[in-house]
Amino acid sequence: MDNEMRKMQQEAIHRVNEMQNRAKQHLREELEPAPAEKPPSPAEESSSVPASPQPTLMEAMMQDGERTLILLLMLLLVNEDSDPGTLFGLLYLIL
Repeated sequence: MDNEMRKMQQEAIHRVNEMQNRAKQHLREELEPAPAEKPPSPAEESSSVPASPQPTLMEAMMQDGERTLILLLMLLLVNEDSDPGTLFGLLYLIL
């Protein structure tokens, strides 16, 4: 019984790590410019409206107060080695 719980916990940790790696990869893909895009010519740049700078990841997270609160709660619970079910529930709320 105890062995089964450990195995389930290890599988859950493995799935969490996979999800984190996918999320990191997705963020990297969003931040990298697409190679097919050609840079605009100087004539196009002067005629277009200047683009606003993109917010950093931290600024983007802080814009949504509810999501920020849930993320901070998750961080606290992870540091306290809380129930994985609770963490997955909070993760579901973020999505």
